[in-house]
Order: sequence, then structure tokens, then C-alpha cells
Amino acid sequence: MTVKDRNTIDYIAQSEDGSRVTLIMLEDRPLDTPGLRKETLSKINEYMALIAADNFTEIVPEAAGASVRVQYNVLDDPEQEPALVEVLVEANRLFSKNGIDFQINHLNL
Repeated sequence: MTVKDRNTIDYIAQSEDGSRVTLIMLEDRPLDTPGLRKETLSKINEYMALIAADNFTEIVPEAAGASVRVQYNVLDDPEQEPALVEVLVEANRLFSKNGIDFQINHLNL
């Protein structure tokens, strides 16, 4: 699964105590894949729209009463792709503005 599957939540994780739900985007392709920046931006916008939707907790019931985090999991070091870094910095700003924690997780497998 990759960010190109923009109409899906890649993974949902919940903290043991139920106080936090993490919506995870997974990018397992090389970061120099053509169109990746645009696909990542589209996926980020979809996650933001979902979280802002009135029926968010109907779609993601685990989120009822929990704080929400969005996590971008990536195999390659995103710092190697400046155009992608710009998108991720802007995503962090937008999510933070809306009280949502945004993290980049370099899996380094």
C-alpha cells in the first residue's frame, strides 16, 4: 500500500489506553518516484478532510474521545527529496493549526 491509494486510510493504530488514534500513511516506494509529491499532497488533503468531516468518528470509531495523530511512514530518508520535504513541512503546519499531531517516521528497514 502506498500514498497513491488516496481514498484509503493505510493503517489505524490506537494507544493501549485508547487516548490516541494514529492514522498512518505508508510510502514504500522510492521517494524519487515520478508523481510522488503530488500523490502525497493529495493523500494528506484526504486525511485532513476525513478528520474534519462531521462523520469522522462514524468512519473511525476508535477516534471518539481520543486525540488524533497523523503519521507518514516512509522507507527512504525524506530529507533526500527537497520537494517532498516542502509538502511535509506544509502538512505539519496545517495539521498543527488544527490541533492534530503530525509525525514523519523514517522506518529505515
